[in-house]
Amino acid sequence: GMRNLSPRLRSWRFWALSVTITLLIALACLWVFRVNIAQSYLKKLCSDNELECRVDIQSLGFGGLETGSVEVRSSAGKIPFATDRAVVTLNWAGLFSPELERVQLVHPVIRLFSDGNSVKAEGLEGFGGGGSSSFPTLPEILIEDGLIFLDTPAGLLEATVGMTGKLPYSGDVSLEI
Repeated sequence: GMRNLSPRLRSWRFWALSVTITLLIALACLWVFRVNIAQSYLKKLCSDNELECRVDIQSLGFGGLETGSVEVRSSAGKIPFATDRAVVTLNWAGLFSPELERVQLVHPVIRLFSDGNSVKAEGLEGFGGGGSSSFPTLPEILIEDGLIFLDTPAGLLEATVGMTGKLPYSGDVSLEI
């Protein structure tokens, strides 16, 4: 038993057990507070882009994320994006390499603003990514009962949109003005 072990070996076992227990407790805390951590991360990401985001995370795990309502508000008070529900599915290509496999949006509303020369999404441009001319690996996108509003100097245009597929490679898009 433990009485026959040298003090040095007992000390090493004690420290190894202590470190293991500490790591397990830390991982358990991260798992328990994962939704709060994710919400804090999203708030910071939005804040860094001068946006205010409200996200109702309902579930978060290794397979992805599911939310209730999501609302993104610009510093000017405009809402360029909102949705009743979002489901993001991840595929793990390797141990530390998750890939976005599918994004489903239910009743999304996208508001675009035009000054007559350009169209902007009021702050969402910063979320576009890296500016590479080649297409990244895009997820399958499913949009159910979406609305797009385009606010122009000539008035407000409204269109309904639905989409399934992995654009620009394949998919179906329906747009009705």
